[in-house]
Amino acid sequence: MSPSPTNNRATLPKGRLFLPLPLLLALALLFTGAAACGSKSKTSTTSGALGSASSSSSGSGSGSTPSGSSASGGATPASCASVGTKSIPKTRVLADLGISAGAFHRYIYKPIKSGSFTGATKTAKGVILVKGAVAAGAIAHFMGNAIDNARSDGTLCKYVPNMTQIQAKLTAMGSQLRSGNTSAVDSTNGMLGQLQKQTGFKPNDNATVPGVS
Repeated sequence: MSPSPTNNRATLPKGRLFLPLPLLLALALLFTGAAACGSKSKTSTTSGALGSASSSSSGSGSGSTPSGSSASGGATPASCASVGTKSIPKTRVLADLGISAGAFHRYIYKPIKSGSFTGATKTAKGVILVKGAVAAGAIAHFMGNAIDNARSDGTLCKYVPNMTQIQAKLTAMGSQLRSGNTSAVDSTNGMLGQLQKQTGFKPNDNATVPGVS
């Protein structure tokens, strides 16, 4: 009986798996590359998310002007907005102001501020106050004409707000005088005096109001 051929291969222990060295190196390189790619992808995603959040935060914190808001500017006063649209002589405006002031003095200021008014009977006072109330409405109309014409004058348009205040006081004075309230007479006279200094008009002492004797 011939002897058994010699087995040159090493006997592998059971339960263990041995792989050739080249295959192990290839697998190691493969897993290392996959791990590196995964880490790079995660870093890129995180970086992108942070960049988006930073951009959003920067936009929300900017000092831009909110929609719908506007900076206040030096707008042209409404009283002078229509200068030049009509050709109104300055003398006409001054005449309207003179009539308004003259009628006020004749029918309201002088009768009410005179000494005879203080000592007059209730009936006599009532007549003066009613005439003054009627005159106040007409004078407010005269002042309105002056306002409309003053808006077309480059010099007088700046005093339109003053004229408008006087017109408003005259309009309210009608009902005030009928109720016996004469408190606005002095202040209105003072405003007319100031307007006279500003514009240079001369009160028309002969100014009349239709329907008031």
